[in-house]
Amino acid sequence: MDPKKTLTWFFSLPSVRYAQIFIVMAFDLLTLSNLYPKHSSYIARPFLLWQDNQ
Repeated sequence: MDPKKTLTWFFSLPSVRYAQIFIVMAFDLLTLSNLYPKHSSYIARPFLLWQDNQ
């Protein structure tokens, strides 16, 4: 079998398509949650240093 045709067939399977969509959406949500300071310890750390302790 031709490897190109085999790969094309595999990636055109519905379950593989849904898995690809799920993975992309999961990474998008992770990226968006990291851009939101309340949910991201990486981005929220500098803001914690700026808070007054009064």
